[in-house]
Amino acid sequence: MKMKKKVVIVEDDLAFGNDLKQLFENNGFEAIIFNSFDHIDAALKLQNPNVIICDLSFPEGRADKFINQLREDEFFNLTPIVVLTGLDLGDIDIDQLLSTGVSAVFFKPTRFNTFLIAIDKLLNKQKEYVFTEHFIKILRYPLSVFKRQ
Repeated sequence: MKMKKKVVIVEDDLAFGNDLKQLFENNGFEAIIFNSFDHIDAALKLQNPNVIICDLSFPEGRADKFINQLREDEFFNLTPIVVLTGLDLGDIDIDQLLSTGVSAVFFKPTRFNTFLIAIDKLLNKQKEYVFTEHFIKILRYPLSVFKRQ
């Protein structure tokens, strides 16, 4: 049985979050919504998502710190993080977001099909990274056996 790809949506607008969840579920994903980035670290690890979709603007502040914390956590090192925001282009520094580990930035409203294609590409790239990382770990051990003294 093929496992569904899991997407976590971090979005404070419940109506928009539910619409996004429904769109993902209609396209074969398992989708979970969190309406705040406060205190979700443990729950997020339990969900073990393939991709995280995150708004930037929340009543408790911007999600930049949350995104930085995710990137510092080895558990989420290879998990794509996609920002989907309603903020104006002049209100965010896309270069800064990308340098902190955001995989892609989209602005609301966006065409869902375009968004879904980008998510699929990120997930395919993630598989390549995971394979490469595991392959390198496997190679390290046998190579260390043959070190010259």
